[in-house]
Amino acid sequence: MSSVGKQIEDLLSAKKPSAPDMTNPLKEIGDGNMHKGISEVFKYGKGTINGIFICSGAIGVLYAGYKGFQFIRKKLKEHKERGEKILKAFNEETNEIKNETE
Repeated sequence: MSSVGKQIEDLLSAKKPSAPDMTNPLKEIGDGNMHKGISEVFKYGKGTINGIFICSGAIGVLYAGYKGFQFIRKKLKEHKERGEKILKAFNEETNEIKNETE
């Protein structure tokens, strides 16, 4: 939450304002229309929620990419080890055949 959002939350939760204390700020926010002021407050809250979902989604994508990279790296390492094992086995067999023919 941004510092502005935190300040708004602290202001509203610090005291329980009476109706007149709420209508004046809502009229200011809505340029004289309390209904528009309420809409603006909800839009602000909705923007915060959207930001949280977008951030969570981005973190999820990054985590999945990291895990995918680790998986690919592991498979490449296994592939390389398998190839070295095969090469070693064939080299040993080739050396044995050379030794027998000499």
